[in-house]
Order: sequence, then C-alpha cells, then structure tokens
Amino acid sequence: MAVASTVKQRTIPGGKVFINLFDANGAQKGERYIGLTPGFTITMASDSIQSYSSENGMRELDDETTISVTRTGKLTCRQVSVENLALFLAATPSVQTQAAGNVTGEVHRVYPDRYYQLGASTANPTGVRNVSNVVITGATAGEYTVDAPNGRVYVHANATVDPVAGEDWIFAYDVPAATRDQILTGMTVSTSASLRFEAHPGKGLPRDLFGPNVNFAPSGDWVLKADDPQYVELSWDISFSVGRNGEPALIVDGRPE
Repeated sequence: MAVASTVKQRTIPGGKVFINLFDANGAQKGERYIGLTPGFTITMASDSIQSYSSENGMRELDDETTISVTRTGKLTCRQVSVENLALFLAATPSVQTQAAGNVTGEVHRVYPDRYYQLGASTANPTGVRNVSNVVITGATAGEYTVDAPNGRVYVHANATVDPVAGEDWIFAYDVPAATRDQILTGMTVSTSASLRFEAHPGKGLPRDLFGPNVNFAPSGDWVLKADDPQYVELSWDISFSVGRNGEPALIVDGRPE
C-alpha cells in the first residue's frame, strides 16, 4: 500500500535467510534456514552508453542510456554447519561409515617424535577412530602414546628407533562400528539456489525478498585458529540472475495489511 511521502520510513534491518539448492537436474528439495547471518547486502552496478554532440562547437553530453544492470551481494553466516561448510568449500557433505572389526598386520615405518594415523588408506585417508586393545610389535612399553579417540599414535622422542633409517612397527587394534560427518571436495557440486529473505526489522516496514536463481561464490577465509579469538564466519559473494523459468531476478514483497 502507498505511504505518504511525508510519513517517516526509517528501517533498522534484520531477518532470516533461507536457501534451496538446485541439484544437477535443476530439482530442489526445499528451503533450508542457513542460520545466523550477521550480514546480507545487495549491490547494484550498471553500464551506460553516452552520445556527445559538438554541433555548436563545445562537445557536450547529448544523451545517456543505461544498457545493463548487475545485481550482486554479500552474505555472511555464523552458522558453521556441515551444509554451510560444504557450500563454502564447494564440496559435498558426506558420512564416513566405520565397520567394526579387528585389524592386524598394519605396518608403519616410524621415527622418533612423530605421529601416525591408524587405518589411513586411499579409500579412507583420515583413518579410523575410537581404537582399543592396541598392540604394537617391535615397540617397547613407554616408547609411545596412543590417542584412542582419534586413532593416532605418538612415538616418543627418546624411543629406541633409528632417527635416520626408522623402524617398522606392526600394529593390531580393534575398531567399533561408528559414523562421522565428512565434507569432500573434488566432486561436482551445486553452487546455485533460490534465496528467500524473511524480513524481521528492528524498526520499519518488513520487506521480504526472493531471488529465484542465485549463484554462491565462496569468498574470504575460514578461520581455524587465531591469536584474537572471534566467532567464525563464512562468506559468499552472490549474484542474482533471471529465474530458470523467466522469473524476475529479484522480487521484494511487502506484507498484507
């Protein structure tokens, strides 16, 4: 509804962001609330052409026409979930399944003051977790420490192992059935989605927004460690394109009265 221009319209922004990723076939599974978003902005850019005239001696601007517009933006998220990390890393969320069993004859050439991951292989590069009943042939008690939850073994610096040639230790251990989240890069992933902004302003009229075809380009750093701890944020540069069925690139909705 129209509001008289004399009525103050001030806004303190706020709201929630939902995305609905397209799969390889262009299908969608439903909107997902991506969590706390400290920042969401839209930036406009345009290109124009000009006509100049010097019919009367002085070259002057005769006409100018805007010929294109580009709608981009920036989205910052503080919800470091598996799905959001996968979108940031251009990767695929997955689940690593660990079968219960007893492992024997796993050989590692070890050196003093080094760490070794049990169960690591080409199929499972990050190894196994929650090991138990670890037996090491070739080692002497007190020469190593087992990190059972992470499936790692540390060879002490004073272990009686040649620091140049190393020594083969043979490992045996048990592993329980377990699953854990993983995020895998190197696969074909979708970086486009529809986006919905549900406005909840601190002040002013709510104006919702919908983009039917939005591309997410990861931008910035995923901070894993810092001297000055802060909440981790993930960021994307986004662009709004015309919808796959010809819908407007952006739709801004008021609320029914």
